[in-house]
Amino acid sequence: MSKKRSKDEGEQGPAPAKVPERISSPFKDALGPLKKQLEAASKQAEEDRKAAKNKPLPPPRPVTRKAQKQLDDDGLALSLAMQGVKPLGGDRPGRVGATTPKVPTRTAQVVPFGRSAEDDARARLDALVAQDVSFRIEREGDWVQAVRAGAQPRVARELARRTRASETLDLHGMNQRLARDAVVSFVRGSHKRGISVLCVIHGKGQHSEDGIGVLRDVVIEALTQSAVANLVLAFASASEALGGAGALLIELKH
Repeated sequence: MSKKRSKDEGEQGPAPAKVPERISSPFKDALGPLKKQLEAASKQAEEDRKAAKNKPLPPPRPVTRKAQKQLDDDGLALSLAMQGVKPLGGDRPGRVGATTPKVPTRTAQVVPFGRSAEDDARARLDALVAQDVSFRIEREGDWVQAVRAGAQPRVARELARRTRASETLDLHGMNQRLARDAVVSFVRGSHKRGISVLCVIHGKGQHSEDGIGVLRDVVIEALTQSAVANLVLAFASASEALGGAGALLIELKH
């Protein structure tokens, strides 16, 4: 019988091993708490989202006066910029015309820009400063001399005989406006440094129209009608050593 059993076992093969009902994993105990933490965090985030959604919005912060002014300025600027703009009709965009309305800027309405406004302001200032200053001016051909009212006439005569000057300004190459500004700046700066006798070279007008020099009259106007008129005591055509009829000697009042 034992031989028969052995033969039957050989035909059927060995019996399969019994599989345990539950396999224990070393990572299962470690992953369990982590999974619970993730679930709790997800649940808390969902509750926070719902709470934030139902929470009433905070009241708006009051607008300061500076911020309100900025808003008003921006709104006005946008309104001016959009003036004359029309919405495009239809499904397809239309062509924009070549002519657009001119929009005046607020700056242009406040103060006019340009040379005329600056010249007018300067003329008013000069007239205000020089209104109490007058000169006795004598002319004869290309020769000219002047002395401030209240000063002795000999001051101009002595000035015309001088052969040296402390400072010299050459106006060659300048137009009338630049020459006037240069003379005013030259006189003002020299007076601050305590310099008394100046020489301004204006030329004889040999290269100007009709051979008539205009810069000499510009210099005279600057000395008698500008803001530095109160600094001038006398002036006269220079001696030949300093340029003759093409230059003026100026004595400042200290």
